[in-house]
Amino acid sequence: MIQADVRIPTSDGVRAAAEAVAAILPPTPLLPVDINGVQAWVKADNLQPIGAFKIRGAWWRLSNLSEAERAGGVVAV
Repeated sequence: MIQADVRIPTSDGVRAAAEAVAAILPPTPLLPVDINGVQAWVKADNLQPIGAFKIRGAWWRLSNLSEAERAGGVVAV
């Protein structure tokens, strides 16, 4: 079995990812909803141009692959 390298998130890394992703994607709208009399705000990722949230993490990770990782290829499902 192949084991991937463990990557531990850092606050600096999260900020860098947020800034980079914000440069390529519009903000995801928050919509007010009422659930049994309680108002909540839901993040409508289905309103992103591609219709899903997955582009954020996937794009950031692919953008930061090493040359060796790139040479190994990427499989996504």
